[in-house]
Amino acid sequence: MQRYLESAYMITIFGYSAPASDIEAIDLMRTAYRGQGNREFEQIEIIDIKNEDELRETWNPFIVSHHYQVYNDFGDSWISNHPRRTCETMWQQLMECRFLDTHHYPIANDWCEIRELYQPLIQEESA
Repeated sequence: MQRYLESAYMITIFGYSAPASDIEAIDLMRTAYRGQGNREFEQIEIIDIKNEDELRETWNPFIVSHHYQVYNDFGDSWISNHPRRTCETMWQQLMECRFLDTHHYPIANDWCEIRELYQPLIQEESA
């Protein structure tokens, strides 16, 4: 996890409240994510049912300036609307001002359905 956080451009947090009792996980995240020099462009996406003020307070050590979004519904998130292309799409829209179409997929019922829905994207990546 540390290696991935060190090189992450975008992190999506799903309903994790980062309780004070989870000292090792929080320390690992803080060391890996914030310890990597200048993070002025990185984005944090938080998907949770809590209100934005509470989530901003919890995740403030990881948020750079205004580079975060809070969603109460997974279907509204970047990761849902740009599957397997989330970072690429966010960079193009925020840094290059190239606005791309969303590719919102329905919520799948099982892994076979997920594989079927995303297979065209996976094949494109393999080409």
